[in-house]
Amino acid sequence: MSRQMKFRIWDVQALRYLEEAVMWSVAKVPDELLPGQPPFVPFFTLALHSPDSKYAVEQWTGISDKDGTEVYEGDILSIPNDRNHCVRYSAVLARWQLAVTTTMDIDGLNSGAETLWAFYDTGTVIGNVHQNPELLFS
Repeated sequence: MSRQMKFRIWDVQALRYLEEAVMWSVAKVPDELLPGQPPFVPFFTLALHSPDSKYAVEQWTGISDKDGTEVYEGDILSIPNDRNHCVRYSAVLARWQLAVTTTMDIDGLNSGAETLWAFYDTGTVIGNVHQNPELLFS
């Protein structure tokens, strides 16, 4: 059984998602960033190890919303008869969570965050935390 891994990268300075061709293009590695590594790696690798938070690497959750749109970390889901929620990963609980803010503690079982699996088939991706943060408060 294989598992498909997908990512997207938000460029914090340019305020846009990088195109897939850029993500997988080859880039020169600064010596101080990845010592002992090959001199050229996929740009994606540099974004993951960027010390200045210039890039936000977001993973696909492996599921799609009710309309078939792929759900990524950082997406905002509209849940019927509920608030809008931000998709975040809890390393403590090892699952995708729905939080009502981007800073909400999602790691405790009593945090108030819901598991993404409970709502993905009724929710709709309406934006993301970079381009539409105001949607978390509507």
